[in-house]
Amino acid sequence: MGAKQGNCHYEIERNQRANLTSRGGLLPAVELWHRSNLSELANEIIGKRPHRGFEDGIQARALMLLNFSGFDAVDDLDVLRADKGLCDLLDLIDRREGVRRCGCPVPSPSAFRAWLDAVGGDAACLQGVRAMNTHLLTWLQERCPERIATIDMDATYMPTKKGEAKWSYKGERANQSMNAYWAERDMMLFTEYREGNVNPGAQHLEMLQNALECLPQGVEKVRLRTDTAGYVANLLRYCNEGQSPWGVIDFAISCPVTAALRREVCKLESQAWQPLDESGGQEWAEVNFVPSSLSTSKKSPKYRFLVLRSPAALSDAEKPDVCQLTFEEMAAHIDDLEQAHPRVRKLHLTVLDGKIWKIFAIVTNLHDMPGEDVIRWQRARCGRAEEMHAILKNDLAGGHVPSASFGASAAWWHLTVLALNLQKVLLLHVLPSGWGRVRQKRLLATLYAIPGRISRHARKTILTPAGHFAHIAEEALKALPQFCENTA
Repeated sequence: MGAKQGNCHYEIERNQRANLTSRGGLLPAVELWHRSNLSELANEIIGKRPHRGFEDGIQARALMLLNFSGFDAVDDLDVLRADKGLCDLLDLIDRREGVRRCGCPVPSPSAFRAWLDAVGGDAACLQGVRAMNTHLLTWLQERCPERIATIDMDATYMPTKKGEAKWSYKGERANQSMNAYWAERDMMLFTEYREGNVNPGAQHLEMLQNALECLPQGVEKVRLRTDTAGYVANLLRYCNEGQSPWGVIDFAISCPVTAALRREVCKLESQAWQPLDESGGQEWAEVNFVPSSLSTSKKSPKYRFLVLRSPAALSDAEKPDVCQLTFEEMAAHIDDLEQAHPRVRKLHLTVLDGKIWKIFAIVTNLHDMPGEDVIRWQRARCGRAEEMHAILKNDLAGGHVPSASFGASAAWWHLTVLALNLQKVLLLHVLPSGWGRVRQKRLLATLYAIPGRISRHARKTILTPAGHFAHIAEEALKALPQFCENTA
């Protein structure tokens, strides 16, 4: 059968004056931005508005809209400026909020770049941008109290060749962000933008103290989880000796498998190992270990060390006959493997009970909690905190370095973190249940991409949404005033 011939039976007509938008679902997010007083706060504490130009709150809102719309470059502001329907909605909100400006409610790329450079060049302004995130957490705590704060600290890198970006330990030029994630809130508590060559383990105690200062009133218990970068004496002592405003901070921190620790692990009897799960592949044990780095005097605190082992998956060529080798020969064989495969070194291969195992260790001050529960609780850090990094850098605009100016890039990152937290408030507390863990790809295809027509009648501006998910936006707009007005 031959293919059908002929022209298509439809025509395309462009109407530049039609008040239509393909981003009608952004309205709940914009309303939340203003109802949480973030725009007013930006005007008060950033203070970089030129004599004639956009307010700081409008500039910050523009980056929030960029993130929610799936864009990651300053030039994409032109796309939002060309959306006449969206601009009409923003203009209506600005008039309600008493915003004084002329022209389009979305700044141009050149105006936004100038503002971003001005904010990044002033340390006080950057501090003000960080304070906006603290304000949002406090605002949310007043409406939805949370008594426990489990803080997960981890670093992530944003590769870039712009400016004088430093070389990171990963072998590429990048900027770095050290983040404190609040697990119960599923939000970022604090973030610090750093040069790429800074040691990820540097100033961990100062990082924790800065994060604690951002916790709102009403939090009664603080807990901490980090990777091996957090294995530093002053941090452990600070948490264990109750020097924080919350007293003792329960922690579970991955610790390096040193030669001294490995010797103590090798002394464990076979019956000391217990299965971690029903599969029996992984086992754990508690080891009596007193590291010299943490025990400088008789008054040094006592910590609990837990060791986890799992069978090493080696090829037949790499797997020796352990029965025919002495311990020294086996150690030499493992050294050869680590030299040939650098990543193997991170597995801390060790011979135990005639087998080669991968070894990992955890230090904690939770002496009364069962060991397997401590391990599972500490392991929960690895999934969600790193997923938040992926959301920031891939789903939102955090992975983009907009300028050769380090300060401007820092301001961009902090405002992206604020956009992430604002979106979390929207998903977890305003939208119907089931939207809390939705990723950006689905939001862009459903909620944020709701088409709508803007019309005016009887001195009213009317948004008429369309599509299968229009009712979600309507429900959010109805629930938003009640949530914002309620305080615990």
